[in-house]
Amino acid sequence: MKKAIVLLMAIFFGVAAIAQNYRTPESFLSRIPAYPTTYKNVQVLLDSLGLQEKAIQDAQKGYAEAQKKIMSSMDQAAQEQAYKKLYQDLDSNKRKEMMQSQQQDMQNLTDTAKKDGVAKKMKSMDNEFGGAMAAYNAEVRKTIVPLDSAISAEMAKTTDKSNTDKLSGLISKRTTAYQDIMYRYLIGEKAIFPVFFTNYLAYLKGTLIPMLDRIEMAQTKIFNLSYTPHANALGAIEGYIGKYKIAIQNLKDFKEWGK
Repeated sequence: MKKAIVLLMAIFFGVAAIAQNYRTPESFLSRIPAYPTTYKNVQVLLDSLGLQEKAIQDAQKGYAEAQKKIMSSMDQAAQEQAYKKLYQDLDSNKRKEMMQSQQQDMQNLTDTAKKDGVAKKMKSMDNEFGGAMAAYNAEVRKTIVPLDSAISAEMAKTTDKSNTDKLSGLISKRTTAYQDIMYRYLIGEKAIFPVFFTNYLAYLKGTLIPMLDRIEMAQTKIFNLSYTPHANALGAIEGYIGKYKIAIQNLKDFKEWGK
């Protein structure tokens, strides 16, 4: 018993020393650039999101290595003592309440059939994003691709005034069509993707990340650690950034707009 307590104290102080180097999920969320209101400087935004992804991946690696080091230093007796310590100061009702809360959080994360559950909501948002991307791509194929083909064919012909006028008309039509798609999908307060990412980010901040942190905090308490690994919470943020990059990448297609 004495050996287990000494080991736990050593772990506690060791982790406290390195915990200051770890950023919380909230700090990563606060650095995600706001959704753009223009197609200009999109590459700068994409580069910034790429740096965010790299920072998250580095943090996840750091958390995993630190946790592995901590766990490898605990023998079976120390782990059993750590688990008991979590509940030893709780009465039976509090202990039952804590275990039920943890079980409910886990079920919310995995049960896609549970009404208003997190898993169901995340699956719904995945479907919503996929549907919006499919609709956007379908409109581009239907409207823009034929215009691009017509423009290419016209440019290949011998240039004369009639051809020049026709080419100008096709380019103008293409620009107008692309603007329309942009306003409905990518740019503007009521466009599909800005609204989607506003709702998605609010759900991350208000529901998903707090739940993931509660689950990981339980693990932290069990082993008397002074920090939470945040691995799953950071994974959720990384998933958000991945979708964000896919959506705004489309803004780079609007080369004619603004000329």
